[in-house]
Amino acid sequence: MKFTGERFIPNDDIDIQLSYEHEHRYAYISKLVAGKVVLDIASGEGYGSRTIAESAKEVIGIDIDEEAVKHAATKYAQYTNLCFKTGSVTDIPLEDDSVDVVVSFETIEHIAEHEQMLSELKRVVKDDGLVIVSTPDKKIYTDESGVVNEFHVKELYKEEFFDLMKSQFNHVELCGQRFITISTILPIFNESGDRRELDLIGDFNEKHSMYMIAICSNKEFDISQLNKSIYFNEEMDLYAKDKATLSWASNVHNELMKSQQDYFRLEKEYLALKEHFDEINKNDDSEI
Repeated sequence: MKFTGERFIPNDDIDIQLSYEHEHRYAYISKLVAGKVVLDIASGEGYGSRTIAESAKEVIGIDIDEEAVKHAATKYAQYTNLCFKTGSVTDIPLEDDSVDVVVSFETIEHIAEHEQMLSELKRVVKDDGLVIVSTPDKKIYTDESGVVNEFHVKELYKEEFFDLMKSQFNHVELCGQRFITISTILPIFNESGDRRELDLIGDFNEKHSMYMIAICSNKEFDISQLNKSIYFNEEMDLYAKDKATLSWASNVHNELMKSQQDYFRLEKEYLALKEHFDEINKNDDSEI
């Protein structure tokens, strides 16, 4: 599949920040979907469905694009607890109360029928299940950046998004996501083997969140599962990439400096030779 900007396609040429943002969302909910039957609606390339299939009992990926469905079904065929179907977010081809968790990341802003979509999500999820939806905050994503995403039909401000979720679900926890450069100090070994809760220190709050993730249900759920989270993929190590870029830039700079030195040396030699030959020609002319 080719990356068009409409849906995320993981590959070597993709923007690393985009990769982190998309992949982190699926990694973040791995505990919430563990042992559950999950619907990943608008599953696209299928990478997210594959990620949660690592911990879920069963994952059903549904997308409106037949090419995407065929691609995902072929690429992730080795996952026996994962299947892909063609369908729409406003007309999901599943029975009522048939899944434990519905996941819909970066989808709702692509359509105008928000209420119809949420009604469908609510229909297919069990009464004690979870619906997890993410979407960019229009204030930060569009208004403050000045960049308009041509594939977004109807973006939402934070208050609008929260009110929309509350109109369908009794309980809504709103999380904020943003891409940041971080330094971590984490325990990697101690004699007792105790695990410590991860704390984030710094000026990070809801004002800095570009994306919003709503975890919704009609019955109370254990919010202690919503841990603070840091995502890291060694294959996309920004620090290593930055160092490699700096090394490349340094080499280019050194080559440029050497080329400039060679240029000035050759120019000096040329001017000396020109002056010499001009002098010879002058003497020849005077003799004539």
